[in-house]
Amino acid sequence: MTTTLPEPTAVFSPQERVQFYFFYMCVSGEVPAVSQPEMVHLLAAYRDLLPYIDRAFPSRASRLKTVFCFGFDDDGVLPCGPTTTAGRLASRVAVLRQVANNASLASQRGTLDALEAFTGEAAAALKTLRHLGYRQGRREDGAYAVTDPTYWGLVLLVLLARTLRADLLADLLDGGYDLPAAREFFEILGETVRAVLPRCDLGETEFRELAARLALRPTP
Repeated sequence: MTTTLPEPTAVFSPQERVQFYFFYMCVSGEVPAVSQPEMVHLLAAYRDLLPYIDRAFPSRASRLKTVFCFGFDDDGVLPCGPTTTAGRLASRVAVLRQVANNASLASQRGTLDALEAFTGEAAAALKTLRHLGYRQGRREDGAYAVTDPTYWGLVLLVLLARTLRADLLADLLDGGYDLPAAREFFEILGETVRAVLPRCDLGETEFRELAARLALRPTP
């Protein structure tokens, strides 16, 4: 689970702090929330990690989580810009904590009220998904878990944002993305959309029409 990490004390040099955060993200696969003075060291550690982030060994870091948290990777910066403040980082870490706090995707879809409190970060989630081509990452070993809770938690977060949910569904239906395990992917997407539909206003015709198209989509 993503966590708030006890920070290195002042007895550690700046380079030792960078190394500490590097190995923490590499080994745990998580992004820590830190204080503002520590942001410079954490960001330096993330930049050092990027050349290794997709390797099967030794990195367990998640490109999906890190792009969402930091707002950039070695392929560029999200349109919303890089994360520079501890407060913004803490908000995105809190999103990851919430979406990971479920035993299954079904239970995740059963906690919509809790996740809805984080829709202020839905735009960053959508930009992250687009940046990665709606994939979870680019692991060199091809590892891909279609039921990844972080991925579907971010999808669900976007679907809970009234002004963004039609954009996400249009992307996935008409964007021509090459998605692994497409059959299972669209089955899960359909279940996720159905969980959100009761919260949609009758006037959201675009999203409702896209949801209807998804329900009638031929099985790959």
